[in-house]
Amino acid sequence: MRRVVREKSASGRTWLFAVGSTSALILFFAWACTGEIGADGSAGPIGPAGRPGLTGDAGPQGESGQQGETGADGLPGIAGPPGATGADGMDGIPGAQGPAGDAPSDDMLVALITAALAEFDFAGGPVSGDSVLGGKLFDNWPKVTGVTPDGEHGLWSLQSTNTRTGEATWRCKECHGWDYKGAGGAYSTGSHFTGFLGLLKAGRLLSQSQIVEVLHGGLDARHDFTELLTDEQITSLAAFVKTEIINEAEVIDYDTLTPRNDWDFDAGRLLYARTCSACHGVDGKTVNLGSQDSPVYIGGLASDNPWEFLHKVRFGQPGTPSMPAVEERGWTIEDAIALLGYSQSLSSE
Repeated sequence: MRRVVREKSASGRTWLFAVGSTSALILFFAWACTGEIGADGSAGPIGPAGRPGLTGDAGPQGESGQQGETGADGLPGIAGPPGATGADGMDGIPGAQGPAGDAPSDDMLVALITAALAEFDFAGGPVSGDSVLGGKLFDNWPKVTGVTPDGEHGLWSLQSTNTRTGEATWRCKECHGWDYKGAGGAYSTGSHFTGFLGLLKAGRLLSQSQIVEVLHGGLDARHDFTELLTDEQITSLAAFVKTEIINEAEVIDYDTLTPRNDWDFDAGRLLYARTCSACHGVDGKTVNLGSQDSPVYIGGLASDNPWEFLHKVRFGQPGTPSMPAVEERGWTIEDAIALLGYSQSLSSE
């Protein structure tokens, strides 16, 4: 068997050698058929871009950076206002307490209290005089005293709405009202209006001696009653203003003219039967409080002018001794209001 050996020369040709009995023809043929190596072919076109790869996992957090340097100091602030003046120095140490005095006797305490009450003279202090008499004087002092004043009251010319003249202008109620509120009460409208003030605040704020001073003309000489009333009467009138005047808006409804709150009709009927019916009659029509042409009975007065009714019940009728003052009989305001309410149920005609 023949063995063929292929070798490549430095020039790139391939040589075939026949081993054994290969002839020279075969050797030549192998040399002639062997060509040189061809050049490299041109590059092919660029293929399409591949699909994006998957997002990789987040990397680990980096280490914290180093702390920066401290900044420069800011500008100094504006100076504050000056401080307040310091407090006074501390007081000295108090001296030792002296020995206890003797306990005052009961007589000494009474004397001290009496002296203190006598000196207390602002919106209080002891009140003297007959306040019930003062209530009658407030109603109609000329009838109580029998003194007839001349002309009109000195202050009457300050108003022009009330056309009454003569003795009527001197009655306290004509200026200050049956409810003691003057222009701020029942006399705020109508023929009795004068514009003068009431007495409710005066009774609360002034002492009796200050009220007496007003009646002596201390605020206005035209309000001086010293030539018309005695000292006892002026004191009693001041006592009435100080102790007896009440706020009638608390007990009478000014819109309906009826008693406020819960009042006892049966109690009023019993009080009327015991105190009033003997003179005024069971039906209240025995006594005519008006005139023959214009009669007024107790039922009509109670219904039309509850403030006048209440005042006359409490203090009596000037010049009529038989008309009792329930203030002297121990009646309460509630009793008088019950009588008012019952009397309003009586006939006014």
